[in-house]
Parts: sequence; structure tokens; C-alpha cells
Amino acid sequence: IAKWSEAAVLRPDSNVPWNNIANALMNLDRQDEALAAAQKAFDIRGDYMSSVTLSNMLKRAKEYGKAEQVLLKGIRDTLEKGHKFEHPFWSLASLYFDQGDIPLFVRYAELGFEMRSPSPCSPTDPTCEVPTFESDTALNLYNVSLQLGSHAAWHQYPSFALANFTRALQLAERYPRLLDPASPARHLACLRCVFPTETRAAPAKDGCERLQDCNAEWGDVDGRYLRMMSYR
Repeated sequence: IAKWSEAAVLRPDSNVPWNNIANALMNLDRQDEALAAAQKAFDIRGDYMSSVTLSNMLKRAKEYGKAEQVLLKGIRDTLEKGHKFEHPFWSLASLYFDQGDIPLFVRYAELGFEMRSPSPCSPTDPTCEVPTFESDTALNLYNVSLQLGSHAAWHQYPSFALANFTRALQLAERYPRLLDPASPARHLACLRCVFPTETRAAPAKDGCERLQDCNAEWGDVDGRYLRMMSYR
């Protein structure tokens, strides 16, 4: 903390020293001081880094509305500067997920994957460990997409169902050690059987054969994420 405080004096225009001071203070459980330091970093520049740090502390203080606004500012800064940093998007997605705002969770989780920073480590490489925040976001988005797709298929919205099942399949192909591609592939096959025109695909034989199973899942209105949306 002392060294970063010296750096803050030398570079008063940089938010990095104050951001690191905030994280160090939080590790020492000096929460009020940490929040003040995080706010200082954010006031200097509300970017992908300081917005995530400050929002985490605001969420811990149950200031969810303030955390949302902080992250939205960090996201605007990230987009305006053309940077590739996923964390403010996924942090906001996580906030919406915890609040049961599933449509906004999907929106910002997807944006986070689009804005993912370059990494030499591929999720398909068995020697690479996927960060927990990334794997949690992928898993939640995968499960949400399957339930949204099922709900849309049951209520005969094939385009929306197609988009959600396709997203789930793409996630499973990207994270094969974490997610199962068989489930979204089966749902897509069933969807093509029921809606060949809307999906622009010939009916898949295996999809028509397994349609009864798909219908049972599509008609399940008690899914966790559907209940979250209804409550919200």
C-alpha cells in the first residue's frame, strides 16, 4: 500500500495506483478505506478496471443500483476506446443474473464473449485452465439459453428458439470440457423437425424420432431461469 501510495503521488493522472490500493485494502478487510480508494480510482478514470473494482465493493455493500451505473460507465469507456476487455460486461451480466434479469444477463454475457481479451490459452486446450469467472458465465449462459430456447419452441417462436439453441451449441463447442453439445444439438434437431421452413433446414430424422422427449422439456414451465424472469 505504501509503494502504491507513492506511485499515486508521482502519477496523479493514473487510476492504477488507487485501484491497487483499493484491492490491497479490501484484502486486509478495511472495507471503508477500500471503497474510498476504489472511488478515487474510478473518479480519475472510469474504465474496465476501476469500474469492476468499485462495483465489486458496491455489491458487497448491497449498493446494486450504484454498481450497475458504475459498470455501465466502464463499458461505455471500453467500447469508445475499442478495447477488448470482457470483465465489465461479465460483471454486469453477473449482477443482472443475481437479480433475475435474464434478458439483460444474456445481452451482457454475450457482449463479454465478443469483447474477450486475447489469450494464448484456448478453452479447448486440456492443458489450459479456464478462469472461474469465465467458466461460470459460460455455464450460466448455456443453461439459460437451453431454457429460453425450450420455452420459445413450446410457444412456437422458432426464430428465438433457434437463436438460443444455437448459442448453447456454440458455447458447448467452445468449452467442450465444461459443456455438453449433445443437448442443444438434440433440441436443434427437434426444432428442425417441427419448423423446417422457419429454421431453413430439412427435418432431421433423429430430431423427429426424439420429438416426444423434446416436447416434454419444452413444456416444462418450472425451469429455474423461467421462474427468475417471472419473479423479476
